[in-house]
Amino acid sequence: MGVKYLFLLLVFVILASGCSSQNSGSVSIESPSAPTESPQDTGRGSAGVENKEEPVNTSIAAEQTEKNEQQEAEAKIIMIERGRFEPSSINISKGKAVLWKNNDLKSSIHIVMIYREEGGVIGPHMELGDEYKYTFNERGEFIYIDLIFKEMRGKVIVE
Repeated sequence: MGVKYLFLLLVFVILASGCSSQNSGSVSIESPSAPTESPQDTGRGSAGVENKEEPVNTSIAAEQTEKNEQQEAEAKIIMIERGRFEPSSINISKGKAVLWKNNDLKSSIHIVMIYREEGGVIGPHMELGDEYKYTFNERGEFIYIDLIFKEMRGKVIVE
């Protein structure tokens, strides 16, 4: 009986020492309390600090969308789909651009090369969803191919 009494006394002492108000270096985790202020408050938090929430600027996204649409309107678009260029031949004015868009689910990697009199222009490695834009500043006929799938060919006629 004495052992049980000593054991209970020891448990009580341990519990009592853990509940004391003195911090012994241990970390305690408290659950967050519910806010005490109503939504109609003046924007001051519980510590009296003013909350400054920035409004979401949706005009940036709208401007970017408008810019993309404008670029596409200024450029002729050639889609890369089903292992071919669509359209394969286009006419543009000098100083205008062509935008190649890779939407090929069949073979997702493409590299466009444009042949010129003094050599060629090799576009970037385009994965599914990527685009490549090139501005034609000289008149003439320009043949382009896919460096990976050489049977994919097309022509840009610059007037």
